[in-house]
Amino acid sequence: MINGFLLINKPINISSYDCIRQLKRIIGRNNKIGHAGTLDPFASGLLIIGISRQATKQLSHFMELNKTYIATGQLGQLTATGDPEGEIVETKTYDHVTKNDLLKTLLSMIGDYTHNPPIYSALKHQGQPLYKLARNKTLSTEEIAEICKRKKRTTTIYALELLSFDLPNFTIKAHVSHGTYIRSLVQDISKKLNTVGTTTALQRTKIGDYVLDNSLTLTEKTTANEIAKKLYPTTLLALH
Repeated sequence: MINGFLLINKPINISSYDCIRQLKRIIGRNNKIGHAGTLDPFASGLLIIGISRQATKQLSHFMELNKTYIATGQLGQLTATGDPEGEIVETKTYDHVTKNDLLKTLLSMIGDYTHNPPIYSALKHQGQPLYKLARNKTLSTEEIAEICKRKKRTTTIYALELLSFDLPNFTIKAHVSHGTYIRSLVQDISKKLNTVGTTTALQRTKIGDYVLDNSLTLTEKTTANEIAKKLYPTTLLALH
């Protein structure tokens, strides 16, 4: 039995649980495996995996850590999901936005950040993720939106760095506390710029002190021995 924490580089177009399924095929289905925080299918980057019952019980520690993301937003259009997977539900002009406007907006958002979770998110209502309720049309969009308003949260934005600006697109590096929804952040940045916006690309690069550069990319050739060599021991949490 393998016991420890594994840093995975999740590619785009697969779910976080797909990574767990792939691991189970490599190391055996009898191993208890879980992850510390979902990444949307369209997103890529750092995913922390716990392997063994002991490790999965400690995953909540990683969920509480600060996160760093690189996100690209597209001004002028908003999708139902806030990402490229949804249909466009609103368009608005964006030609008035300047780089200086965006820099001022990013600066204004540093500190406490109160926001609604996206309608399409893994946040649960009566035991069901909101994205399932939305996709299955169990509840109307208006009903789910109202649930999101009731579940609004205040997190912390520690830093926002503008990496590129080329209308209608911009890319930022965001250092945020746990529980921050980057799709909501991009939408709120766009709203402050008097337009709408959608997150078109998202990569998680850091969780606490754990960085994407130290992660493993799973392939068909990845072996159980390679995974065992990359494991962080469960005893590491005693050092934090």
